[in-house]
Amino acid sequence: MTQKVPFIVAELGPDVDPFMLHIYAALAEKERRNISVRTKAALAAAKARGVQLGNPEQAKENKRKADRYAKTLRWSSTWAESDLKRRTRVRKERGKW
Repeated sequence: MTQKVPFIVAELGPDVDPFMLHIYAALAEKERRNISVRTKAALAAAKARGVQLGNPEQAKENKRKADRYAKTLRWSSTWAESDLKRRTRVRKERGKW
């Protein structure tokens, strides 16, 4: 709007007043906020009732994958530490330090 670029809304046509576009945009933003508030309230109410949200099977699979990945990270960091210690020891023995 501020750049004077024509903005055409198909339902309103090319001759719509920029003020009306601002009104529609403000209403859309307000509705977006209302939807967010309603969704958060509904999820909180469901959680209070003890409803388990999400897919438990998918959660288990995600946890298995995360644990497997964490194990590879632990192994690689352990390997990196031992490799670093070995290289440091070799340098000290050769008198490079």
